[in-house]
Amino acid sequence: MVTLSGFVGSQAQAEHAVEVAGKVEGVKSVSDKLHVKDEDKQSVKSYAGDTATTSELKAKLLADDIVPSRNVKVETTEGVVQLSGEVKSQAQSDRAESIAKAIDGVKSVKNDLVVKP
Repeated sequence: MVTLSGFVGSQAQAEHAVEVAGKVEGVKSVSDKLHVKDEDKQSVKSYAGDTATTSELKAKLLADDIVPSRNVKVETTEGVVQLSGEVKSQAQSDRAESIAKAIDGVKSVKNDLVVKP
């Protein structure tokens, strides 16, 4: 199984990515966790806020003793934080999500972390 996650500019891009991934030799299924965002609608203020949110979250994850921060990718778009990557336990996944939700300006968290013990 292949998991696609992240932000794309259109639904067509998401569908194309899933189609291409599905054609790769050895891939039996594709889990689509892609999120569509509209780059044109994101203001400079929103972009700056998203960058600050991502930076703050990365710093907090780095300082945390539970979450392996180097395995967690963080993206923020219009206040929506997406967590992706691999962690070793559900507790680590839950902790990363909880840290993200506690940051000012975060509207929601899409937790796409994969638990691989």
